[in-house]
Amino acid sequence: MNKIVALFVVFSYVFIGAQEESRGLAMRVDALSISSVAQVKLLQNGATIEEGLKVIEDLVYHKIDSLRTKKKLQGLKVNSQLKEAAKLHAIWMKEKGKLSHIQNKSKTKTPQKRVALAGGDASFIGENVAYTLYGIELRNKKGKFYINDSYEDIANDLVKMWRHSKGHYKNIITKGYYTTGVAIVIDQEKNKVYAVQVFGGKQ
Repeated sequence: MNKIVALFVVFSYVFIGAQEESRGLAMRVDALSISSVAQVKLLQNGATIEEGLKVIEDLVYHKIDSLRTKKKLQGLKVNSQLKEAAKLHAIWMKEKGKLSHIQNKSKTKTPQKRVALAGGDASFIGENVAYTLYGIELRNKKGKFYINDSYEDIANDLVKMWRHSKGHYKNIITKGYYTTGVAIVIDQEKNKVYAVQVFGGKQ
């Protein structure tokens, strides 16, 4: 069995006016076997890829809100402008094959600019990004093997990475956030799922 080494990287970004803060966390895992039925497992119950990604987005949204509820914070309202900004960046990350908060073009360079381009209020913005793999046997920090082969598995893996990263968790439990937008994009050739969650104040 061929051994494939995968690198999970997650980044968080916080914008407050002109101030910005960036933190990252890298977790190394061993990917051991590519499942030949990964695509079939991902498309549960005959769903299309678009429908499946929407399910994952909803799962991530509710799991993040649950983390806020545990801290007695208000739930986040889904905002179409923040969601559009998140989708724009998720597509960019897939096309570039990397995680970053900074794009090359001036008008979409930062999370703040992407939200403004989408028509949202960019004065108080946070952004979490990550990717995970599906249909591949992975090993976590404790040495336990697992495979993301369902919507629930993928959402759990993404949220778990953010939960255990100081910068990401700070975004999740920031009291001043009232709105959010979650976007999930898949790279079928590489079995990667990219995730972006944008947080904002009252829009």
